Amino acid sequence: MMVALMGLQVAVLAWAVVAASSSRSARRPHTRARLMPPTRRTRAAAPTCAAWAELLDHVAAEVRAGRSLAAALDHAVHLTGAPTPQPAQPPAQPADSDEAVVVASLAMAGAIGGPVAATLQQGASVLRERVAFRAEAAVHAAQSRLSARVLTLLPIVVAALGTCTSQSFRAALGSVAGTACAAVGLAVNGIGWRWMRREIARVTA
Repeated sequence: MMVALMGLQVAVLAWAVVAASSSRSARRPHTRARLMPPTRRTRAAAPTCAAWAELLDHVAAEVRAGRSLAAALDHAVHLTGAPTPQPAQPPAQPADSDEAVVVASLAMAGAIGGPVAATLQQGASVLRERVAFRAEAAVHAAQSRLSARVLTLLPIVVAALGTCTSQSFRAALGSVAGTACAAVGLAVNGIGWRWMRREIARVTA
């Protein structure tokens, strides 16, 4: 029974390490996408918020150069490699909230007229504020992620050290009550890990 319990502890520890590694690797595709040539990017990948802001900046510059809004949009899409923003049928909205800002900015510029470039740049400013907010949220969430890992691994490490160094701890852990408490503790620890990851991801999304 002791061997099985220690094996379970090691398995949970390995799971936590793998989960932490996967959460880091999940944040890397955006970096790889920026380094890849535009011709190799998959069309299925949604543009980032910064890419949408760049598109609006290009459209605004083209409008200032004398192009019509439609021609400016086509030329900006060609230059940036971004997909053409597609408004959804009302009352639905684009699935991507960043794309929804682009669609609303273009619709407003086309409907109101007047200072079209200024309207588009206002939309780009909103998107850049989102980029800054998400970057700040990611920085603040880094400490929360570290705390979640420490809180998850610390009980397992302490239990493993107690099992290796204390005869009384091993005796208590080998009892029926001790084994049941350890199993419940591991289950609750895993649930807490998943809950903390979900809350951090919800805030930084």
